[in-house]
Amino acid sequence: MVTDGRYKLVTIHARQGRWTELFDLAEDPDELTDISGLARTAEIQRDLEAAIAGAMIDTTLP
Repeated sequence: MVTDGRYKLVTIHARQGRWTELFDLAEDPDELTDISGLARTAEIQRDLEAAIAGAMIDTTLP
């Protein structure tokens, strides 16, 4: 999970696969509407996915 303050991206990895949920915390503070995969949020989603990837690299144990 990562947030930029306005948007929150949750990526779930499980045996059944991987899925992503994106929420606009300003418009949807209860996180009821997943806006991942929409054209209007594609850039935001890419940026937050890059932030998650960077955090994973930064926290990898030797």
